[in-house]
Amino acid sequence: MDTEYRFHFDFSQKDTIFIFILAGVYEFRKQIEEGKTADEIQKSWDPGLSAYKKMRLKYVLYD
Repeated sequence: MDTEYRFHFDFSQKDTIFIFILAGVYEFRKQIEEGKTADEIQKSWDPGLSAYKKMRLKYVLYD
């Protein structure tokens, strides 16, 4: 499906704050406010995810 879905978030509403608590970072909210696509947001996680995957290798017992 190529349709891009856009949602309007009313950040003044208490219920919408919950997603940002789950995300744990202000950057996520900033990306939504800037109108970033889901793909752009996901790609922004790549550097941190790559670093995590590299770091965890010394703790993984099974591959």
